[in-house]
This record gives sequence, C-alpha cells and structure tokens, in this order.
Amino acid sequence: MRAALHSARALFTEHPEVAEYAYILSEALVAVGRTDEAFGLAIAAMDAAPENPHFIAHYASCLLNQGRFDEALAEANASLGKKPTNAFTYQILGVVYTGCGELDKALDVSEKAAAMAPDEKDLQFNLATGLRSAGRLEEAESIYDRLIRDNPRDWELYRNRADLRRQTTERNHIVQLETVLPQASGNARGEIQLHGALAKELSDLGDYSRSFAHLKKSADLRRRMLQYDVAGDVETMQALADAFNSNVMSTAGGLVDCEEPIFIVGLPRTGSTLLERMLGSHSDVFAAGELQNFAIELVKLAKSTFAGERLDKLSLVNKSTRLDFSALGANYLDSTRPRTGSSRFFIDKMPLNFLYIGLIHLALPAARIIHLTRHPMDACYAIYKTPFDQAYPYSYDLQDLGRYYIAYRQLMDHWHAMLPGRVLDVAYEDLVSNTEGTIRQVLEYCDLEWQPACLDFHQSLAPTNTASAAQVREPVYTSSVAKWRHVEEGLAPLRTMFEQAGIGI
Repeated sequence: MRAALHSARALFTEHPEVAEYAYILSEALVAVGRTDEAFGLAIAAMDAAPENPHFIAHYASCLLNQGRFDEALAEANASLGKKPTNAFTYQILGVVYTGCGELDKALDVSEKAAAMAPDEKDLQFNLATGLRSAGRLEEAESIYDRLIRDNPRDWELYRNRADLRRQTTERNHIVQLETVLPQASGNARGEIQLHGALAKELSDLGDYSRSFAHLKKSADLRRRMLQYDVAGDVETMQALADAFNSNVMSTAGGLVDCEEPIFIVGLPRTGSTLLERMLGSHSDVFAAGELQNFAIELVKLAKSTFAGERLDKLSLVNKSTRLDFSALGANYLDSTRPRTGSSRFFIDKMPLNFLYIGLIHLALPAARIIHLTRHPMDACYAIYKTPFDQAYPYSYDLQDLGRYYIAYRQLMDHWHAMLPGRVLDVAYEDLVSNTEGTIRQVLEYCDLEWQPACLDFHQSLAPTNTASAAQVREPVYTSSVAKWRHVEEGLAPLRTMFEQAGIGI
C-alpha cells in the first residue's frame, strides 16, 4: 500500500492538473486512513472534471468520512443524476447511501452495480447485504449460495448466509460447514467465520452444547486479533458519572426545545430494533436508524471550542461539561436533516448514546430517552454470539463483557439518580410478553396516540441495517427469553462476576 501511495503521489506531483491523478491519490490516502488529505484531493479531482459522476461519488464518500451526512447525500444524488456508466461508481454510491441511512437507495444502486458487473464478487456481496436489509432474504441466500459455489474459500460468505434466517432440521448447512472447516485450519479469519456459522446453525437446531463450543472458539480467535483493553471503557464510564454530577446536571441546559428526537439507548441485542420498528410504524414517527450524529457533533464542537488543547477520551469527557449545550443540540438536529424534520418525531437508536444521556438532557431538554433493558445473562449471551465486525470489541471475551456490563449498569444507575423520571426503562421481556401494554406505555411517554399499526411492525417493508434485520421480519416471539439457560455452564464466569457485583440473576 505504501508503494502504491508513493506512485500515486509522484503522478499527481508531476501532473497536478490531471483529474484522474488527483482522484487516484485521494483514493490511496483514504486506503491508509489519511482522510483529511484525501478530502482536498477529491475536491481537486471534481473541480478539474465537474461532470464526472465517479469523482462526484468519491467526493460524497469523503464527505461521509467527515460526518457531513447532508452534504454527502446531496453529492451522491448529484452523481446519480448524471447517470453513471461505471459499476464501481454505483458501488461507491451504495456505501454513501448506506452511511446516510438511505437504505432503499443503497439497494437500488447495488442492484445496478451487480447487473452491470455480474462476475464481480464484491458487487454481488454488496447486493446480498442490501437484500438482507430489505428483508428479501431468499434472494440474498440465493446470491450467497452462488458466491460460495464460485468462491468456496471466502469464509465470510458462510457466516453471512447462516445469519440470514432460522435454520431448520430440513434445511441447514451444518454438514457443508463441518466439511469445509478443516480447509480453513491455520487461517484465523476463516476459522472465526466458520466456527461462528456452525455456532449459529447448531443453536437454531437446539444443539446448544456443540454450538457454544464453536462459539467460544470463534470468539477466542477474534479476541486474540484485537488490541483492546476494557479498562479504558470502564474508566470512561466512571469519568462520565464523575463529570456529570449533581452540580452540572442542575445547571440550565440548552435552549433548543425541539421535541422531535426519540433516543433509544442501551446495549446492543436488547430489543432496540424491535422497539424501533414498532414505534416507527406510527404515522407521526420516522425511524432514522443508528445515527452517529450526536457523538460526531459533540467531538466537532469540542474541537472548535477547545482548539489547540488536548482532547483524548477522558479530557473530552471533562471538557464536555463546559460546552455550549444549545449549540450542541442545534448542530445535532441540523446534521440529521434533510432525512428528519418531516414528521413530528424521529428515532435515533444508536445504542451507545447511553454514554451521552447527560449531554442529551442538557442539549435537547425536550427529547425523549428510552432505555432498553434485558436480563443480564440473556443480554450478554446475545452480544457474545453476534459478530459485530469493528464495533463492540468487548463482546468477544466473557471477562471483558462482564466488566463492561457492570460499568454500563453503574452508569445507567447514575443517570437515573441524576435525572429521576427523565429516562423510560423498557424491558425486552415485557416487550415480547406484553407487547400491546408495553408499546402503549411507550406511546404515552412520547405523547403519542395509540395506533394498531405499531403491532403490525413485521409487515413493514422499511429496510433495516442492524444485526436484527432478519428477526424483525417475524412477529413477536418469546423464545429468546432465558435462552442463556441452555449454555449456563459456559456462561458461568459471567454469572459469578454479576453476583459479586450485586447484579441479580
């Protein structure tokens, strides 16, 4: 990669007027993570060839990397309007539309890209991902089957296919997975995917002992590949509790009285997508998905407010108590436009926003905050067995997971103590066992009238891009309650940690 970057820079230095060379250097800089430099060169390429839809699409992706979602979306639309003829332009647009939450458009351009280059594996893979988000699971599985046949050593395909649906005795891939597993021996990434796929399919068939054995192998391999120390996250959560104390939380908040945002927060795999689909089926509510906007706007405002000062994770926590809360609230709302603003409410279901409840309260005092809870063992088991790619690095080791969960619970206890009655707790168990009663409680908290459509969420055609994309196409089921009991022995270290921390099981 370094050699390619050097060659690209040499070409651009010799011929800075050539748009293609500016674009190539910009792409090379993105590949090595130097996105700020890449941004300037993306502008240079687009300025030199303003009608080139590929350069416009690349510029849109650079805007996305900077968290400028509304501008990225506008440029993506401009590129699309010029009717690209290159499949890889549509591929870039798919990434931008996905990042901007426009999943319908992302699927549309992915279908165009795949049709233009049917032999390009990456484009077919992207199409399968888009089909999964749209609930077109049979079509997605057909693509994975074809890709696996043509690329039998692309191990990620097996895991993605396993996650598409609930496997059955009559229709599963266990024999195939057990056959190819030895072929991945020594390839840690391959073993992670195949052990994970076997864990998922065996669990679906009720073979929990064998499932957990494969799950642990997958998780252990994944953990060894990470440079992560859960102590940093635990320290940050404690710092948040210390910084947002009673003195800070009793100060006047921002002046933004907009009631539009409904934040759904908590840990992943606790039912947040289920609640989002139910609440988002209401005619006055728009489900915007897992927005990163609040954290991005927080960092932006802190950098401008404290320019030149150190701004690592802990100093950001402490300095955030001295921000202009009105500006933070306004900036957050502006950053969600134009997707939001056309309905009375919109849902932001980024789970990690539980970290920012204090700031959300101060910046957006009229916003609703709903916290999804779940039995600690079920929550952690669900997290442990989900492949999150780059997110949630604490999820691959039971000790890490237990320490993170305990710190999360302590922080939530702090928010409730500082803001009594401000945050509505909704238990996953109540949501699936007393669905109508629970959703009525949520609607009342949001000042919304009852609509029966909230119970027909599974019939919605709206796409979703979360780990629950397949499950939310089904009616409510209770089979995931107390599922941890099936692997109680394997999860014993977690139970011990929780009991020692005073968390009831």
